Amino acid sequence: MTAGLVFAFLGDIALLIPGQATFLAGMGFFLGAQLCFLTAFLRAATPKIWAFATYGLVWILVNALLWNHLGALRGPILIYSLALSAMAAAAVGVSRRTAAGGALFLVSDLLIGIGAAGIHLPAAGVLVMTTYAAALALIVSGSVPKPALRTEGYEMSSSDR
Repeated sequence: MTAGLVFAFLGDIALLIPGQATFLAGMGFFLGAQLCFLTAFLRAATPKIWAFATYGLVWILVNALLWNHLGALRGPILIYSLALSAMAAAAVGVSRRTAAGGALFLVSDLLIGIGAAGIHLPAAGVLVMTTYAAALALIVSGSVPKPALRTEGYEMSSSDR
């Protein structure tokens, strides 16, 4: 998880600098983040086949719809979005919070992809950052193991009951 967050941070920094080269560098860093998250999720829980099938269909549909508008970014976006979709699918097996975070990460990056395709939505920047920040918060908080409830050596007092 930590490595994924570091890659995401580096991707954020790269995306602050305008230009296609830094956009591709940012996408590369975020690809690293998705692969780290995917690995962590697959280690933490059994994958749900239905989730991979569902996100796979979303991946096919979105890429088909944007394909003609992406130009030179087609290949990089195809690869990145595949890793992103796999991460979101794997998140489903971890917890509801993590699944929601994976879905929001996909929504956030879909908004970026729509912008890269030349389709400009009102308040897209705010929507991207809101869904992205919520995604990371949900991914991290949903992936932290809950501590075991320790009861030995503790006697309940009447005020505890």
